[in-house]
This record gives sequence, C-alpha cells and structure tokens, in this order.
Amino acid sequence: STDLPQAPHHNTSPTTVPQEAHASTIAQIKLHFHELPADSAEGLRASLVQHILAVSARAPLTQLVLALADLVVYMEAWTTPVNDLLVHLGKPELAHTLTEMLRRLPEEVANAELRVSDERRSRVRDLLVAQSEAVYAFFTAQCSRQQTDENMNDLLMCISSWLVLGGPCTHNLADSPLLGLAFERLDCAEQCDAAAEVLLSAVQVAQDPAQARLRALLAARCLTLLPRFAELAKADDLDRGRAYALVFCEVAEADVESIVLRTTQDRLQLFNLVLNVCDHPELDVVRIAFRFWYELAQVTWDQPEANAVKEFVASGVPEHMYLQLVKKLLRHIQIPADTATILNEKSDLYDFRHRVTDLVRETGYMAGSVVILRHLIDMLQVLLADREHCIRQWPVCASESLSHLLSLSLAISRYLSLSPSL
Repeated sequence: STDLPQAPHHNTSPTTVPQEAHASTIAQIKLHFHELPADSAEGLRASLVQHILAVSARAPLTQLVLALADLVVYMEAWTTPVNDLLVHLGKPELAHTLTEMLRRLPEEVANAELRVSDERRSRVRDLLVAQSEAVYAFFTAQCSRQQTDENMNDLLMCISSWLVLGGPCTHNLADSPLLGLAFERLDCAEQCDAAAEVLLSAVQVAQDPAQARLRALLAARCLTLLPRFAELAKADDLDRGRAYALVFCEVAEADVESIVLRTTQDRLQLFNLVLNVCDHPELDVVRIAFRFWYELAQVTWDQPEANAVKEFVASGVPEHMYLQLVKKLLRHIQIPADTATILNEKSDLYDFRHRVTDLVRETGYMAGSVVILRHLIDMLQVLLADREHCIRQWPVCASESLSHLLSLSLAISRYLSLSPSL
C-alpha cells in the first residue's frame, strides 16, 4: 500500500518540509486515500493543519490547502469542516490563509479526479452550504479591509466559488456588499478578471426564478457601465474591456428567453449591452457577443407558433436589432485599406470573417433573408458611389467580383466571406 504522511513527530518542523513533499502529499491523498488506515485520518488532518499554520509561501500553501480540501471530500467522519477551519484559521493575521482554504473547498468538491461517488459529492456540498453563513460573514468583513492586489484577487475568486455552491446565503445577494465590491473591482486592471468571475457566478445565482430583483439589478448596473466600457475601448485596454464584455453578454444571455417571451422595455435594454460589445475594436471581444445571438435565435426557432414569439417578431424588434448587428459586423470584416494581398488563412480577420458567416447563416432568419440582402446591397451601392474607395479596394478582391456578390440568393451569409471590401 501507499505510505501516506502521518501526524509529525514532536521534533518535525513544518517549515523544513520540502515543497516536493507537499506535492506528493496531495497526489497520495487524491489517488490513494482509501488505502489509509481508518484510524490515521485524524492524524493526517492534524498534520496538514499544522503545516498550513506554519507555511506562508504561496506555492506550498496552495498545495497544502488542496490536500486538506481533498481530505474534507474523502473523510466522511469530518462533518463540521468549515466551522473547524474557521476556528483553526480565524485569526486576523491568517485571513489570507483562510481565504485560500475556503476558495479550494468548493473547487475540490467538483474535482473529477477525486475518487468519490456523486452521492458523496452531494453530501459534502450540502455540508458546506449548511455551514456557509460564517463564510459569508468572513467575506463581508474582508470587503472593508485594506488588501493587496494579490489578496483581493484571492478573495474575489473565493467569493465566486461559494456563490456557485448556492444555498440560503445567496438569497439576499442583491443587497450584499459583495456585489458592490465586484462591480467596483471590475474597473481595476489587476482585479478585473477575478471581479468578472464573481459577477458571472452572480448571474448563475440569478437564474433562480426567485431572484428577479438580482437579475434586474445586474442588468441596471451593467447599463450604467456602458460609457466606461467605451472609454476603455478607446484607451485600448483589452483586459478590462474583455472583462466588461463577458459580464455584459452573460447578463443578457441569462435573460434571453424573457426578452422574447416576456418582452418589456427594460429587457429590450439588454440589446444595448450586446450591441455595444459588438462595437469594440478588438475582434476577440466582439466574438464574446456571438453566443447571445445564437441563444436568441434558438428561443425563437424552438417556439415559432407561441403567441409571445409571434408578437415579438411582429414588433419589428428582432429585425431592427439584427440589422444593427449586421452593420457593426460589416464594419469589422473590412479589409484594411493598405492590404495588398489576399487575407492569410491564419489571420485573426480571416477566422473572424468565417465566424461571422456562420453566425448570419444560422441566425439571420430573425430579420429575414430578403431584408438583410436589401440592406447589404444598399451598403454596396454607397461604397460603389465612392469612386476613390472602389479604386483603392477592388484590386484587393479582384477574384471576388461584384457579379459574384449579386448572384447571392438566400445564402445571405456568403456575402460576408465573398466581399472583403465590406
């Protein structure tokens, strides 16, 4: 059998344990816990806690807390893990260690590498949720304390992990300072990604039908951030721009069915979030918005005879919004004026143009093929009227002639790949 580490002898110093031993401990617990004698589990737990209390360096600390989190999942006799850890690690000077420990608990419950049944995972998840009130109290206390960028990132990622667990403590999330913290830190370059993770987890919480106020709050807060999003785009701040875009589109996608089936003016405002993302100059950011349009098309396709869908289509909203999308995408797929050769198949623009083609082919029916074709031809006529533009652009696409463009029928999306001048 595999020799798992036991409780240290009295002369063992946790600070002298090599990092390789920590990594080995994790691997052995993860893969061979069931070979450990039943009466040794508590000694192993005590050993890990002692080492965690003594270690401050990030890498070994992370390895040790992962090992202890795995032990929580495996050790059925340990029924109060959260409360026990709060006792052991609850001192103010250990706040970062406790944050790291709490972050890993929900993550390891979901870790597919652990050799436990789904039933056991469910029981451990229930244990964590049942003891989560003190965890959220810890989060709230940490919100008002001065944090380094690294520690704040860890706190935000920890909050995100616990939000995914759900439970009663998320019921009042709309009133929680945690939400305000996440929106505040979304604008911090060093913390935007972690803040976005909190907000994406909050969107998951908002899927609960009882969380209508949270959904409305998330949408309203995102709409107020549109001017800042535009500023970041002008400043070429890609990291924060991407974080904003992820949150905007996730909030819109979460309510996409309601946009169609329970249309209100507030819900129609969600189109502004997605269309503003489509205005971003970076193609990687624009791609984030594509899934919203696929989801919207799916809802209208699945229930074409539903009265709500018929009313939504008859309102002209899908056509109006979709034509705005097409206009923005056409601007993005233009070949730069100084391009002298055909696009490289490995270029971002080449890939983006194909993704646009797929998007319009699969979702363009929301506006209607004839409507889109008329719109495209109108734009083409404007371009042809600009003689200087034509002289500059047509040599680039000589093999993709005007006659080919006009031969399009209902396959409107082919236009997007056959006419790089647009």
